[in-house]
Amino acid sequence: MPEPPVVSDSALSETQPIFTGHAAPGPPGPAPAARFSAIARTRPALDIRRLKHPSEPARFALAASASILLVGLGLLLAVRLAGVIILASLGGFLLVVLGLVWWGVQVHRAKLLGAAAHVTPETFPVLSAAAEEVKQQVGYARPVEIFVIAHTDDPVRLTSFFGTRILLMEGDLVADLVQPENRPQLDFILATFFGKLKVKALAWAPLLIAIDALRLPRVLNFLIAPWERATVYTGDQVAAMCCGSLDESIIALNRLLVGKDLAHSVGVSGLMDQAATVRRRWLPRLQQLYSRYPHLTNRYLNLLSFANQSVSEQAHALR
Repeated sequence: MPEPPVVSDSALSETQPIFTGHAAPGPPGPAPAARFSAIARTRPALDIRRLKHPSEPARFALAASASILLVGLGLLLAVRLAGVIILASLGGFLLVVLGLVWWGVQVHRAKLLGAAAHVTPETFPVLSAAAEEVKQQVGYARPVEIFVIAHTDDPVRLTSFFGTRILLMEGDLVADLVQPENRPQLDFILATFFGKLKVKALAWAPLLIAIDALRLPRVLNFLIAPWERATVYTGDQVAAMCCGSLDESIIALNRLLVGKDLAHSVGVSGLMDQAATVRRRWLPRLQQLYSRYPHLTNRYLNLLSFANQSVSEQAHALR
């Protein structure tokens, strides 16, 4: 399924202005948790519904309707062809499989406890306080365990299954982001994930269960992946609100693309040319058909379009 066009100005005409400013960074004091309560009170809670990507409701409707239709049709065919007894046996088998998957997630979590540093106010006070502050601003109250590990496939990766949500962050990335001058970028990266989780938390739980059931065969994931990608775009727009600066938001995305050492030196104009090429060619679109995450270049385009409507002076300065 091809990606929708970049967010249009008309679709964003009702969006509240972003980048309302970020608290001036200062050197971390001896009690970051104590500073959190004072800082958090200065940040208004965000209205996530007004910050959703314009295509997110339609994509969710596609994923939910397809899930209900196909899962329901599959159950009816199973009852008609196999009978109630065989269907009950199949249901029991699926429960066993899901239980094994849940157990595997718990084993993975236990492994992380011995192979990575669990983020708490005692281990990483600055990161812990920043995560709690962003969660409060986004309005996401469910627990998310954060681990800092030496090396990961991605600089930041979220695992979410059966209510267990684990955010893995690479140590080198964290070491740089916890510096006072990089606090806006830390807020942006954290808010991309918490914003995405908040969007999913707003959905009706039975529909999410149906969507998860449709995801199991994997062959039908092309019906769900567009919604997953739209939640990433929404997370970026929420993160822009938390960050407060278009320049810092772009640098944060650069970190995920090329790493911290080159994040400040990427030529934005060249990157936009690359993004346009990616959107025009059919092979990158085909590659993304089953992907739950959009191309980083598409995230650039969406963020710039969102900023162009919400804070035109910053977008003009960037251009």
